[in-house]
Amino acid sequence: MALTDEEFNLKKACLVIKNYLKVCFTDEEIQEKFPVAVEQVIRNSENLAKLRDSVGIKSQSQGERSTTFFDEIEAWTITEDIKALLPAPNNFNVW
Repeated sequence: MALTDEEFNLKKACLVIKNYLKVCFTDEEIQEKFPVAVEQVIRNSENLAKLRDSVGIKSQSQGERSTTFFDEIEAWTITEDIKALLPAPNNFNVW
């Protein structure tokens, strides 16, 4: 069964967050505990892919269009804005 784009993006965002936090939550638990972070991962990735937003952009010019990206900024990564929405991985304990 093929996933819709929305389902695919949700699963991908949850996986990125689980890998960052190093936890074994289900996708549903990630969505329940960190809904804003999940949505921000998706939005950042979509915006970066479309080059319509400043996510990951260091500088941008209008004349003859020039865009410079921060090093190592890619779609589907945990950026500083997403880190601010999540607990630090080394301080986060699952009992």
